[in-house]
Amino acid sequence: MGRNDFEAEQAHFGGRAGHLRKSSLQYGSRSAPGPDARPRRVAKLGGSLLTDRDLPRKWQAWWRTEPEIDTLVVVGGGVWVDALRDADARFHLAEVDSHRLAIDVLRVTARLAATILQWPVVTQLPHDDPPATTSKSPRNARAEASDMGRTVVRAIFDCSEWLHSVEPHLSGNPLPVGWHTTSDSIAARIANVWRADELILCKSVSAGGLGPEHHDWVTRGIVDENFPRVCRTQNVRVVNLRDPSLPLLGESSGSITV
Repeated sequence: MGRNDFEAEQAHFGGRAGHLRKSSLQYGSRSAPGPDARPRRVAKLGGSLLTDRDLPRKWQAWWRTEPEIDTLVVVGGGVWVDALRDADARFHLAEVDSHRLAIDVLRVTARLAATILQWPVVTQLPHDDPPATTSKSPRNARAEASDMGRTVVRAIFDCSEWLHSVEPHLSGNPLPVGWHTTSDSIAARIANVWRADELILCKSVSAGGLGPEHHDWVTRGIVDENFPRVCRTQNVRVVNLRDPSLPLLGESSGSITV
């Protein structure tokens, strides 16, 4: 399985010493969906896509085809985490150092994606109220949904501090430590905690021809080996943003829904 298949985004992380800060972010704090529940989506943007000069155009083309619902975007590490992985192999970094550095890299790629795509950044999981943003972007996390008549969360989630300080203390299975855990599993864990209705993996590869079994995706190199264990979201899609047939309007080709 090649490094490009994982989009050069292997992120290495696990628990970190320290106490969970007081926060409204509690796993399972969202009540069971009711008739007026706001739908939520987590989209993972592969880090390798940050090197694609056509990313803004492709992102907008795909985004226009998606329903206007609360959306958080998680960005992979791409070539930046790949460089860290090479350094780890060469210098045999201590595990505690490599995992902290890899998580910190995700902060850089989140801010880079926000700059490229002109989306705002949030550093906490929002709940009912749209979050305060940390980036000066012409596009605000508050966006009026024309069909719902209410504000919609739309932001890139800088999950680095959340992974350091919050995620290891939450209920459920914490993310495993190691290079075999990528931002696919990170996004799946965030979707679990945020109780998202949908998880979309925007990648440089297609899942065409594969069925809904996530283990098949692992064998093909679409997701990391921890993804089937971590993912609890029923509606998962893979979208190939490098697909040359990606239309400017209409359906997103190169996608599979499970």
